[in-house]
Amino acid sequence: MSASQLIANRFEISDPEKDLLGRGGMGDVYRATDTQTGEPVAVKALSPGVVARDPDILERFVREGEALRQLNHPNIVRMVAAVEKEGRHYLVMEYVGGGSLQDLLAAQGALPGTRAVEIALDLADALTRAHRLGIIHRDLKPANVLLAEDGTPRLTDFGIAHVADSPRLTETGILVGTVDYLSPEACQGEPLDERTDIWAFGVLLYEILTGQRPFVGETLTAKLTAILTQPVPDLAQLAPSIPDALADLVYRMLEKDRQQRVPSVRLVGAELEAILKGREVPTPARLAPGETRFATPTPPAGAPRHNLPVQTTPFVGREAELTELGRLLADPGVRLLTILGAGGMGKTRLALEAGAAQLNNFERGVYFVSLAPLDAVEAIVPTVAEALGFSFYEGGEPRQQLLDYLNQKTVLLLMDNFEHLLDGAGLVTEVLETAPDVKVLSTSRARLSVQGEQLFHLSGMDFPDWETPEDALEYSAVKLFLQSARRVQPGFELAAGDLRYVARICRLVQGMPLGILLAAAWLTMLTPAEVAAEIEASLDFLETDLRDVPERQRSMRAIFDHSWNLLTAREQAVMQALSVFRGGFAREAAQQVAGASLRELRSLVDRSLLQRDPAGRYGIHELLRQYAAEKLRKVPAEDAAARDSHCAYYAGFLQGREAQLLGRGQRQALAEIGAEIENVRTAWDWAVARAR
Repeated sequence: MSASQLIANRFEISDPEKDLLGRGGMGDVYRATDTQTGEPVAVKALSPGVVARDPDILERFVREGEALRQLNHPNIVRMVAAVEKEGRHYLVMEYVGGGSLQDLLAAQGALPGTRAVEIALDLADALTRAHRLGIIHRDLKPANVLLAEDGTPRLTDFGIAHVADSPRLTETGILVGTVDYLSPEACQGEPLDERTDIWAFGVLLYEILTGQRPFVGETLTAKLTAILTQPVPDLAQLAPSIPDALADLVYRMLEKDRQQRVPSVRLVGAELEAILKGREVPTPARLAPGETRFATPTPPAGAPRHNLPVQTTPFVGREAELTELGRLLADPGVRLLTILGAGGMGKTRLALEAGAAQLNNFERGVYFVSLAPLDAVEAIVPTVAEALGFSFYEGGEPRQQLLDYLNQKTVLLLMDNFEHLLDGAGLVTEVLETAPDVKVLSTSRARLSVQGEQLFHLSGMDFPDWETPEDALEYSAVKLFLQSARRVQPGFELAAGDLRYVARICRLVQGMPLGILLAAAWLTMLTPAEVAAEIEASLDFLETDLRDVPERQRSMRAIFDHSWNLLTAREQAVMQALSVFRGGFAREAAQQVAGASLRELRSLVDRSLLQRDPAGRYGIHELLRQYAAEKLRKVPAEDAAARDSHCAYYAGFLQGREAQLLGRGQRQALAEIGAEIENVRTAWDWAVARAR
């Protein structure tokens, strides 16, 4: 480029050497002057050499211009003109003179919380506009955020953006973007959607709050491994002054499973705005996912060796879960898959069905290892060996013998009920490191928390959420109830009006398979209406005297006792206090009513005792809530204190919306109250009972 070049007879670059602003993969960026307005502009010049090496670059360059032209947002670099001159291509954009966010972080390190939220809120607005137009940025990072003289950000560099109508340039299986900000699904070459930008946005927000990125490594492989396997470092330690609401939002943006991630950047922006203004973070209503049904995989004839126990009852429901487990087990990148769920959810049965469907895919077999009877981690090695049919020989260390035996064998190990032996999870890591063709499918009430663990969250079966739905018989929970009823009472048929009570039973146990089985067992003596009434009256109703049922599964109380005993005293106290909530709760409510820290809430989620939706709202299985409430009632002073705190919190919650109810914010206030209506009613009843 010659000195003092004029582009399109309008944009003048006076001295290319002095006016060079930066170099990129596609070409150079220069500062120029718009001779019509006298204003500075930035000119991005596509390098002919780059085009010669990769003709697709030209199409990307043109699409970047088209994307910028469509976006037209105050927090996105404005497009001025696209120019082709003598076979060379230029994009002319507004000049943003305050440097980049990367420059600011290099000079200052972590930014103050308010400043970080201000920048993030503007970027959320910009991404909302892009996503609305079907544009995924795919390279969100501090270097691509320019700062105006007044400090407001401008999102730039849409060179590798995915535009809705350009599938050829966005093939799956290719890493696109800067590795440090890649989402787990991008690392694995999966099809991308807007949630990959939300992940990168979470990394960027973490970086401006702490001055460092959450996932690091000295090599490409190390970085990818960290993104796929490492937990998010504790924000409370690195940035102790930021509000919990902001830390919680970052954690939800950085969920490795995109189904658990904040689903929309618009929701991210709404939370950031609430945090900035000191308001309660909004919790959008949850939408029930559409039901997906698939055929249950059938194990092929002539299956290889296995030790899977024969099941005495047909497998009902969970078709979608089986299909997803099959997909994950077929993925070469998934070596350790943990079915994570509360007791009674049917983890073991699902793992056995998934294992049976894999018999033809593992040459040396599928082996079930029951860890439930073990009381020491030292017993894991001989138990695995026994399941495999391997005998130790004299003169060698048993652990190493087992690792040597598994080396070069294509085996699937089903390791069941790992939650009470988590200190022994190191054996799983050693197996995966020394035996590259072995995969492990574990079941647990708590995550194993080792590298490479892929979580599969299991909740209750789908059940009717109202009394008499027309399609009640299509729900998996109802099907399981009817199958169980006919097993204990052959020829059982629903009488007129019974279906509403069956639906109520399934709803009372929230689709928990064990709860359904225990309830159906009473049909030899009681009607469905009586069974529903007994469940509402007492948790102890749900138990069985069948001799072939393990002790820990003979009743709902036994199930919950097992999980309860794995908690610390502090976690037990928090769970007891949380039992005063009804219909779920927000993080702020848990902190003020139960004194639960964000770390404690995360721990209870990891132990499957709480569920958290992508919007950040927490829930407790109703039967578990009743169990914890019973524990709380045994200490009357603590019970009264928790209920007083709950009552005061929701009185304040209502009072804070009084003005909105009488003004223009009525619809929003009613929606917020509607989400908390069960808590409001409970608090009101307590206030009335205490004559307040």
